[in-house]
Amino acid sequence: GNPSPLLVNIAGRDQLIMQLGQDLAGLDPADGKTLWKLKVSNDKIGFAISTPLYSEDGMLFVSAAYGGGTWAFKVEKKGDGFEATELWFNKYLRVQHGSFVRVGDHLYGSSGDFAATLLMCVNVKTGETLWRERGFAKANCLYADGKLVILDENGDLALAEAKPEVLKILCRANILTHQAWTVPTIVGSTM
Repeated sequence: GNPSPLLVNIAGRDQLIMQLGQDLAGLDPADGKTLWKLKVSNDKIGFAISTPLYSEDGMLFVSAAYGGGTWAFKVEKKGDGFEATELWFNKYLRVQHGSFVRVGDHLYGSSGDFAATLLMCVNVKTGETLWRERGFAKANCLYADGKLVILDENGDLALAEAKPEVLKILCRANILTHQAWTVPTIVGSTM
């Protein structure tokens, strides 16, 4: 399966980011016209089912489990069109179906499929892994009020300080009794 489409605005133009097998593409949501398309060099991207992550600086991140990893791309306006370039690949951050977040120059996410799961921090400029921490099952991550909110599939909810040097858990509680794969939502100050 492929990830859900992602609607973004790049250089003033709405685009629907789509993954089509090994191709990434930006489509005009009004008429479906292809604005840019890029064939990814690694065939493992076909296992990406987590929603891509786009940042206002034009960086696009796609992650896949099952031997995949995380790719960083740059999407830019070039003349009358758009162009996408692959920047780096990190084979360790393999987000299966959850969410990952960017905070400044760092990505935070849960890596793993059927093996051990690790929370990770990756430098967005270089793709370098800065840390990997055990202690959570597969998890979804949100960023709110300067903190990382982590909900793992065992129902453990945690609030953490996410820094490029270390993951510091501030509090943790088991709030769900059944498998939890959904991404939590925060409205105001309530989750």
